[in-house]
Amino acid sequence: MFHVSTELDRNDFTWSRKVRKRFYLFGDIMLIIIITTKQRQEFNDFVPFVLPALYNTYVVMVSYLEKDKRSMEICGMPQNSFALTSWAACRRIIDWDKRLDIVSRWNNPSVFATLQSFEDMNFNKSLPSTIINPFDRKENYNMDRWIAFIFSIINITAKHRYASHYIIESPHLELGYKLGDEDFINSETAGAVDNIKPFIPVIMRATGFQYLACYRQRYKTFAIYISPFKSELWLTLLITLVLLISLSLMYKYFTYISFCAWIFVLATLFEETCPVSKQIESTSHFRLTFGSWCLMSVILTNCYSGLMISELNAPLPSFQPRTFSDLICSKLSVNQTNTIPNMFDAVENSTPTDILNMFMQIGNYLTLLTHPVVNQRNNPYRRNECFGLYSIPAKKRFVRPSDAHPEFLGYLIDEIFLSANIKWLRNPFFDKQLNLMVKLFWPIHSHHPRKFNFTWSNFNMTQLRQSIETELVECGKTVFIARSEDLQTEYNFLSSKYPWHKFYRGKEVLHETLTGVVFRFTRNSKLSFYYKSLVETGIQGRVEQEIASRANLHRDPVASESMKNFKEIKSGDSIQLNGAFSTFLIVWSAAVAISLPAFVFEVRNSIYVGIKFAVCIACFKFIKGCNRFRTKCVQSKQKRRYY
Repeated sequence: MFHVSTELDRNDFTWSRKVRKRFYLFGDIMLIIIITTKQRQEFNDFVPFVLPALYNTYVVMVSYLEKDKRSMEICGMPQNSFALTSWAACRRIIDWDKRLDIVSRWNNPSVFATLQSFEDMNFNKSLPSTIINPFDRKENYNMDRWIAFIFSIINITAKHRYASHYIIESPHLELGYKLGDEDFINSETAGAVDNIKPFIPVIMRATGFQYLACYRQRYKTFAIYISPFKSELWLTLLITLVLLISLSLMYKYFTYISFCAWIFVLATLFEETCPVSKQIESTSHFRLTFGSWCLMSVILTNCYSGLMISELNAPLPSFQPRTFSDLICSKLSVNQTNTIPNMFDAVENSTPTDILNMFMQIGNYLTLLTHPVVNQRNNPYRRNECFGLYSIPAKKRFVRPSDAHPEFLGYLIDEIFLSANIKWLRNPFFDKQLNLMVKLFWPIHSHHPRKFNFTWSNFNMTQLRQSIETELVECGKTVFIARSEDLQTEYNFLSSKYPWHKFYRGKEVLHETLTGVVFRFTRNSKLSFYYKSLVETGIQGRVEQEIASRANLHRDPVASESMKNFKEIKSGDSIQLNGAFSTFLIVWSAAVAISLPAFVFEVRNSIYVGIKFAVCIACFKFIKGCNRFRTKCVQSKQKRRYY
């Protein structure tokens, strides 16, 4: 009997021969039968803790001798407590055929604890008992009421507990659980068996960091001038023009007729007239070819103008960041960022100047973050042309100093400086991840909004949200970073309150994890299975969506001035003379400049005659002026002689 615990322990574990590691097997509804020749009275003399303290569902049946020492009796022992100190809990089963009914009627845990957040410090607070409609927005509804409703259905009392889940020995439910978080813990931890704490997770979603912004960098290209027509139409049009001009030049060469075909074609394209000599105008060749071309040119030019106007009225193409790498302002090589985990050792050795400058900036920024008051003005390395990466602190207990910072900034600090995996995870993938995190943490990016003093112990969450919203709706280089579910709520609010801005979310999800709830030390309770059914049917998700929508129910937009300037913003986006319309003037000027030499060459005779005539007139006027001057001089001399 002293080896019962060891044997049960072996049945709950298995060994992997390849890696020689031990893995836990979650036994479910396991029946253990112990046959002994001892009597029941002798059980109380055994050493306590005979059965292993494993919190799975199993039942122990013991067959022992009766007092007459001739017949056998059977008793059942529900694995219902953390430490069994006596066999007195073994309950006699008279009718073996009804053993399952007897076991099913054994009491389940009647009290569950829900872990408490740092905002609520009441140790003995009970969950609300009043049941209300979760979709009635006149009532204040939160997750506490939903949990209380679920527990009330199966007659379970739920209370808040302000304690870490790894020291609670009673059954409890943990919200906001991340898969893989503290499942394997220290052997000294209460409730753990061989470094393992039994748990039943219910995964509901995959979440991670995403960003929200409305920043766009618009640009114009000359592709807009060829976009109205497809390439096939442009090719056909070019072939047609070449054939028309070539045939006209050949006809002109053999008939000795003065006619400039390409000027006529160019004039029809720009909807202008061009004089044609009667000699070629009366020919059938000209009427068939150029007559058809004139008709087609009218159709083509009108279609081109209409499509061009549509293109100009449409939004201009723009660049918007899609991934976290697009938010990077300055590049750092992988070799530079790989020295971050051993930063202090690298400073003592011979290190390049660029790496030392990076160490100095990061070290000074870490020192700045330890100050009681942190704001954007205190960061001397911030650049206005770099993105501001804003987030709000997570609602959780302050376990580490990084929990007091904005959530995304705290995540970067943990992963770069506090994570034990950084020092031994050396492969190209993790090197790139570390490189990205260091570049996002680099102080040239601001992590705190302007005009807001961030303090560790006391700050106004509402004012912080308003400061971030004010900068975000300016559509500058500012992004708001949060978990996927929180970002969706913020996206819905901003899109509805600022419809003239087109907000978008990043396509990349950073640090994606599976989250949900976890039941620990549940014993033989069916609560976890009931809760899982609510998740699988979508009821849990719909209630969470309703609770999330209530977060912004009475929230007003802070940038009210943007609503007043809405018309000015829309008019500023239109095409003006100093905007895209100037490109048309450039194109027309270029066309005139190119055609001017050809025009001069075509009218060279007229220009020569005109210049010759102008020179003759100038010479005539010059000679005439000289004669007049000579006459005046002669007359003046004659007058002097007379006097």
